[in-house]
Amino acid sequence: MLDHLQALADNSDRFRAAIAATAGPDGALSATVSVPACPDWSAADLAWHLTEVQYVWARMVGDGLARYVDLPPLVRPDLDAALPELFDTWNQRLRTVLAEREPSQPCWSWHPTGGNVAWVRRRQAQEALIHRIDAEQTAGVSGHGAVGPIDEALAADGIDEILSVMMSADPVPTWGRFEAEDAGMRLVAGPRRWDLVLGRLVGTDDDGVDRDLESVRLIAEGDEGPEPTSTISGSAAAIDLWLWRRRSLDDGPGGAMEVVGDRELAARLQGLAAIT
Repeated sequence: MLDHLQALADNSDRFRAAIAATAGPDGALSATVSVPACPDWSAADLAWHLTEVQYVWARMVGDGLARYVDLPPLVRPDLDAALPELFDTWNQRLRTVLAEREPSQPCWSWHPTGGNVAWVRRRQAQEALIHRIDAEQTAGVSGHGAVGPIDEALAADGIDEILSVMMSADPVPTWGRFEAEDAGMRLVAGPRRWDLVLGRLVGTDDDGVDRDLESVRLIAEGDEGPEPTSTISGSAAAIDLWLWRRRSLDDGPGGAMEVVGDRELAARLQGLAAIT
């Protein structure tokens, strides 16, 4: 069984080491070296982002806050040299809080499939993995290090998570409906397979705004969907990083990927992915 707490710890430690490689003689993280996947961010911005994310979940779970609006904001230090220590503080607090709580313990979540500590453990393990890759790619740009190995089980779990949590129209919000196209996709990583259908999420949201959004639905095992017009195969690590826009179809960590069928459909799928 995948240990999300260990994955969180391992990838946080590797993030910390990679981000430290961008520091100058004064200990300040680089404010000029750009993060390849997020060009508007510097290494210091990346460190601040993951610190802030881990602060949020350490406080939401640890303090038992029922609403996100009740969380006081974390203040970014004036000096970037203080960022590594601040990351250490909230990273350790997050690890401790998530280890102390039972997986089934209820907690706030922004997603309808969340609502317990197990969901947060999984989300934070994946957050640490993706930003560890960011840190290693950023350190590589600055002339230090390379992207390290990625656990295939963690990456496969990451594919499940980005498809079901970050991208899928399921559950369809009460204000909308999913209108499927005849466009199917299949992702294959070793013995694992994910079938998807592309479409649009249409309706008038709770604020009265008309929505017509490109979306995707993950087809549950045993359910029928359209025949795939595009199939992407490769390692779980390669597919996970591709979905997160941390590599291209043709080059990047995780080894070779193969596309059979419509590459434009593949580009549309990747375009639905979150990038931060």
